[in-house]
Amino acid sequence: MVEGSASLPVIGGESV
Repeated sequence: MVEGSASLPVIGGESV
């Protein structure tokens, strides 16, 4: 999703 998926590491998990 968004690059800043720091608040949603479970959903994004890309940047993290």
